Amino acid sequence: MNTNWKARWGTALLALATLAVMASPSAAAPPNYLQVQGVEVLPQSLNPDGAVFVYDLRNPRNRWSGRGFGYVVVDHGNQLPEEEGCVPVEGGEFQYLSGWRFKHGFVVDGDICTTDDPDVYSVFLYMVTYQGETLLFYGELDHRPLNQFPPGLPTVEGRLYEGLLP
Repeated sequence: MNTNWKARWGTALLALATLAVMASPSAAAPPNYLQVQGVEVLPQSLNPDGAVFVYDLRNPRNRWSGRGFGYVVVDHGNQLPEEEGCVPVEGGEFQYLSGWRFKHGFVVDGDICTTDDPDVYSVFLYMVTYQGETLLFYGELDHRPLNQFPPGLPTVEGRLYEGLLP
């Protein structure tokens, strides 16, 4: 009786399983991003350097490794976009601590644009750390809390992508 067929079938099944896992979409590495939730604590009308936001960070894939906090100053020329338009982000600075990682640097570019709601703006920020790493933020700035009684702080939420560009 030939017992070698068991070894061949075992090797074939292992190779087939490896190929199936490698080919599955879930096997691809997810983008490295952090969830951002925060508030605007100082509008640009009161601070010539830019609007100041403080925020909480969390890693949606690993609740223990990405918890953190930070701040960002965004200079948008003390204006918000009018109907169906955008205003450029002219600069700023940021720093945050996430897990054991401390990052800080400059806001290089970006846009604040209108949405269907006149009090909600889409925000894109292009940031670079002092070490040269690229960070991208996509999110929303919500000014609706300003129209409530008692007024609340404008909120910001979105995703901070790390290391996508050289």
